[in-house]
Amino acid sequence: HDIILLQETWLRPSQEHLFADNMPNTDFVAVSAMDANTLGTTGRPHGGCAIIWDSSMRCTVIPITTNSKRICCVKLILNADVTFLIICAYMPCDANANFTEFQDALDEISRLCANVDANYIICAGDFNTDFRRSSLQTRGLLQFLEQEELSTMHGMPFYSVQYTFESKANFSRSIIDHVFVSHNLVPSVQSVSCIYSPDNMSDHVPLSVNF
Repeated sequence: HDIILLQETWLRPSQEHLFADNMPNTDFVAVSAMDANTLGTTGRPHGGCAIIWDSSMRCTVIPITTNSKRICCVKLILNADVTFLIICAYMPCDANANFTEFQDALDEISRLCANVDANYIICAGDFNTDFRRSSLQTRGLLQFLEQEELSTMHGMPFYSVQYTFESKANFSRSIIDHVFVSHNLVPSVQSVSCIYSPDNMSDHVPLSVNF
């Protein structure tokens, strides 16, 4: 993979060197919601996220500052006519009490889409909501996608995702991790699939997208 988007890293800013330490020949940008002054990991941190890319790629990558600790963003320039806005998101759990925070994060993504000059948009991450639900967050996400003209690609011939999350409590499966692309990028998508592997100890399954 040329580009990797990570969510729920649980890293403080002082620990972000671990990306470079463990993944040679890469560059990265990261955002952390962990309090650098608090020891331990009591409770559930907000996660943090990162975008990592192969440093040998023939392109220019410009980190974009965001106003949310749940969103990491870069602008990738292949040439003057091919530029990408790439957004990595880690959203709060799907509950009515979290809807304001969820909507605030969507509003920040909308701000980035409006203010960053790019031909194509890729927005991916853990959105913590399944489109088969009818929760506030699901409805808010659908409205956001329509407003920003982003495609879920669900139901298209190249989309072969069975599930992205399996609960360790009751083994129920859902699709709460998503990749959305601007409508003009859909014709370039070759496949959207998951990497199911017994070596993966997470309850989330990585999404893989080929362009």
